[in-house]
Amino acid sequence: MRVFLLFVQITHSDLFKISMNPNIQCILDDETNQSCDSYIRSIMDPRNCNVPVKFQYTVQNIGTACEEIDRISGIIGVPSSQEGQNPAVSNIEFSDVDELCPGEEMVLFQRTTLNLCDLSDTTVGFELEMNGGGDNREGRGSIYFPKRNEVVM
Repeated sequence: MRVFLLFVQITHSDLFKISMNPNIQCILDDETNQSCDSYIRSIMDPRNCNVPVKFQYTVQNIGTACEEIDRISGIIGVPSSQEGQNPAVSNIEFSDVDELCPGEEMVLFQRTTLNLCDLSDTTVGFELEMNGGGDNREGRGSIYFPKRNEVVM
């Protein structure tokens, strides 16, 4: 009789996998909580273009295991017209969730100041990583900023 032993190494963290909802929201980071879309369309004075904004996105664990969430970092990919402003932000706020289990979602916020006039009619990409990244711990998405109604004087 022959006996074959098969060893398969599966680590707990290999069973964790995030999925990022591609529908990223942008709202003004003030008491109005106005959407960036409606604000861009309403800007009449170019001096009102530079505003604090808050991006909100949702990630879900689509894996089969829970994982403790130690850190989350993200990058906002901004068009070349704003490269000098370096609006990429690494700190992402997340709720008091310290563990994300299968099927659970987590809402993330990322704050920065952007010139929304420069982003008119532009798509901006986002990348985030949880616990240092890796194939199962990264998410990508994008947001489209509508065309600004420019006033000709």
